[in-house]
Amino acid sequence: MLTKLYGYIAGLGAIIIAALAALGLAKRAGKKEEQAAETAKSLEQAKESNAIDTEVHNLSQSDLDDRLRLARRPPSNGV
Repeated sequence: MLTKLYGYIAGLGAIIIAALAALGLAKRAGKKEEQAAETAKSLEQAKESNAIDTEVHNLSQSDLDDRLRLARRPPSNGV
């Protein structure tokens, strides 16, 4: 009779361990997906930053001065 009970307890323990392992794997997979999304976002931001840097580098000094002046103080609308 005790052997049967020990068998049930062992089976229940195995089921609990399997369920916890499955939850751990799902959690780890979710972390990897989020990390991949963060990496893709960082890559996109780096591409945009490089494009802006290249555009600024290719502008002449007078164009840079004009843009800086407009960014600091918008042109008056004649008002």
